[in-house]
Formats: sequence, C-alpha cells, structure tokens
Amino acid sequence: ENSQPDAVSQLINPDIKIYPNPTEDDLYIETENTDYKNIKLFDIQSNCVFSQETDRSLIHLDLRNLPTGVYVLQLFNRGQIIVKQIIVK
Repeated sequence: ENSQPDAVSQLINPDIKIYPNPTEDDLYIETENTDYKNIKLFDIQSNCVFSQETDRSLIHLDLRNLPTGVYVLQLFNRGQIIVKQIIVK
C-alpha cells in the first residue's frame, strides 16, 4: 500500500484555513502548527507579487494594493505544497 499522500490530499489540507476568499483587502492563513512556512502569491502572468517566510500559525496578508483579479497562493509547509486560487475583488 502506498503511504504517500495523493495530490488531492495535498491540495485540500484540513489543517490550513485560508479566508476570506474572495477578498477585497485582507487575507488570513491559519495553520495548526508553527513550523517554518514559505508563502508566495502569483498573479495570472506568474509574477510573484508577495513572498513571506514565517513560523507563525496565523498569517495576515494585506492585499489592498493589488489589482482586482485571480491570484495563485503557494504555501510550502512540512514538505507539502498547498496551492489555492485567490480572488481579489
């Protein structure tokens, strides 16, 4: 039996909450651990518009200066990469 997590379980991680989505200004990432995390936000052209390294369990991103659109959030945590689409209104 394969003990590796499949792609779906990596993308839908119950230990991580990302809210509100869609958002107009603030985005919060809540995790169950205080392990080292690397957070990156990319615009639709794959430009990195936000990057942060932290060990906090509650992370606040101020997105009010970003143009309206669709972004991709990447969260590297405990060897996993969580990818989430974020909509800025």
